[in-house]
Amino acid sequence: MRVRGVDDIGMLLAPSVVHGLASATFVATASAARGPLLGGAAVLAGLAAWTLGEYVVHRFVEHGPLRRGRLDYVDNHARHHASSWEAAHFVYPLRLTLPCLALVLAGAWLVCRALAPALGFAGGISLAYLLNEWVHFAAHRPALVAGRPWLAAIVRGHLRYHEEDPRRHFGFFTSFWDRVFRTN
Repeated sequence: MRVRGVDDIGMLLAPSVVHGLASATFVATASAARGPLLGGAAVLAGLAAWTLGEYVVHRFVEHGPLRRGRLDYVDNHARHHASSWEAAHFVYPLRLTLPCLALVLAGAWLVCRALAPALGFAGGISLAYLLNEWVHFAAHRPALVAGRPWLAAIVRGHLRYHEEDPRRHFGFFTSFWDRVFRTN
């Protein structure tokens, strides 16, 4: 018997390997070059930056003016709203996420202006993306949420976004930016 929640978890394998290795390489390089404290600080800054980036992309790209564009990424998000329980619509394939990783590296370089902190910052963002994929997967697979209250709290917020009003609640891991920009 197939259990809903684990039968399609293999879709996360390629993103986990690629983004996991990228994150580990970026963080290890940053820590080796600048020490674990500064490398760790860059990673934490990247994790925090992810929350704002995810909010901005979700609100202004996936639900904003580019929503009507012909970007595969945006189309995939629209399919996710139309059929939110199909994993193919909420696990993004590498062909869509690898170009984003290049943009993250370029943006990290512009923010940090030095290779080691930029790699740590990008490593934090890449790690946050990977965590986002896993938690989002679990959010649409109730069997994976059972017995995990911290995960259930994130899932409640996300499902509220799907069920109440897709023009509000754009933050996934945190409602901080929704409160700042009054979209909660």
